[in-house]
Amino acid sequence: MVRHYKIMLVGCAFFDGSTILLVAQALSNLGHSVIFWNIRVNDKPPTDDYDFAIVWSNRLVNPESFGNKPNCYVYLDDPEYWRKENPQYDIEVICKDYKYVFTNMKWEGFDEKRYIFLPMGVLGDIHKRIILTEEDKKKIGYDILFIGTNRGNRGNLVKHIAYNRNNKYSVGVYGNGWDKIGITTTPAYFYDFSKLLSAAKIVITEHWKNGFSTNDCEKPAVGGALTITDCQIVKDHYPMMPMYKTYQEAVDLAHYYLEHEEERLKLVREMQIIAHANFSYEKQLTKLIKIVTGED
Repeated sequence: MVRHYKIMLVGCAFFDGSTILLVAQALSNLGHSVIFWNIRVNDKPPTDDYDFAIVWSNRLVNPESFGNKPNCYVYLDDPEYWRKENPQYDIEVICKDYKYVFTNMKWEGFDEKRYIFLPMGVLGDIHKRIILTEEDKKKIGYDILFIGTNRGNRGNLVKHIAYNRNNKYSVGVYGNGWDKIGITTTPAYFYDFSKLLSAAKIVITEHWKNGFSTNDCEKPAVGGALTITDCQIVKDHYPMMPMYKTYQEAVDLAHYYLEHEEERLKLVREMQIIAHANFSYEKQLTKLIKIVTGED
């Protein structure tokens, strides 16, 4: 018999694109009930009873807040990035008192006895190809697309693509922080994210170092644009995914698959199957629940 739990999700549901909402939906799909502790609004947890807590945030939450209730921390970003840019949010700082810490990525020196690699990021109702009108395709459709926050070397990558691609192919950029290099754009989340990927042909990703991210689950799951990566760990999960080592190689790969549509679509379909089979929130949260509760 499958046991259903009352789970407290700890984080903030009110930021644009907060994936805690997707987690709540997936838990509901599995038959669990959810209450929220919005740590940006309340410094103390709700008084409702619950079975265990999942911290879904990259902020410090004292595990003593949960009393004797089982709990775990899901670290959502690249520790190597935060260690450099915001050391106070490093995984070794904010997760040091948690027994169970789950991550979406591995990094140099990853301690498998301390951290549990459990990548997730696919919710079937959202991460799927969306049928668009011809008008929408013209409005938001790009041959080569980049979706993500401008950080690290991403600005240089996007500039290289823009200046070195064949001019018959269009380039689009969505995300936060691009105004720093003179690109006016907006972020795209949930359905808007899937619409953009459904309208595009190629989406190129860039990683801080070697981290597997939520986007590496989401982008292939949509089944629209072909993902091209620079990360070996990502390619290990999607063996057929094209991988670049230089910016020009990224451009060359984009050109090749734009000119070989059947081959592009074949890879898109293969990676979509892998993403939905391996990285759905429902599947991975079920594993998390079993680990935290000690279920067989």
